[in-house]
Amino acid sequence: MKHNPTFAFTSMGKNFNFEAYIRRLKFVLALVGGLTLIGGLVSYIQGWITMREFGPNVTRVMGNFVGKALKTDFAAAGIIRIPIDQGVPIRDATHAMEQRAIFHGMKSIDRLALHEEIPPATEETYPYLEIFSFHAPEIFPLIIEYRLDLAVYIPYRIVVYQDKDARKWLATMDPELLIHGARGLEPELMSRMMAVKEQLLDIMAAGASGNKTKNKAR
Repeated sequence: MKHNPTFAFTSMGKNFNFEAYIRRLKFVLALVGGLTLIGGLVSYIQGWITMREFGPNVTRVMGNFVGKALKTDFAAAGIIRIPIDQGVPIRDATHAMEQRAIFHGMKSIDRLALHEEIPPATEETYPYLEIFSFHAPEIFPLIIEYRLDLAVYIPYRIVVYQDKDARKWLATMDPELLIHGARGLEPELMSRMMAVKEQLLDIMAAGASGNKTKNKAR
């Protein structure tokens, strides 16, 4: 008697071919796997094409942003802050910032001392918190020419504040998120914005040290 390699089961009066079922199952799984692979490849290509429309360093900048956000939070990840050196009075720090801004051709257009905005009826005191606004004149014509919506990011702001431990800080929004996160930014505007970013960091470094030595942003 010959052995039949095909397994057949009878269920409710019908023959069930197990090998045929396995073949169909393998085909379906292979089809699903192939479609998944193709979908992943298409998504990768689309992502690669899209990323080319941003700045050349967008992957690095966004990677650093996400890494920093995971350690702190997304609000803190978008901020650059520098501690003011011990022994440097806030008065000296703010004066040094304004002088360095003049050196870079940036205009100090406003100062808002929020710690002084205390309701008259209260005797509560607030830690030092002041916002300095700076304008880079060479940026404005380029924004008008290329990207008017970017005007919401000017003037540039540097915050001087004292935390709950009485430590003094300088902080500003990280310009790289805008510079490398804007799609199709004109090279001339990007180059100018990068230069302004370095000027802002230099202004903060001057303030942090009282204009003695440079400090490192973190």
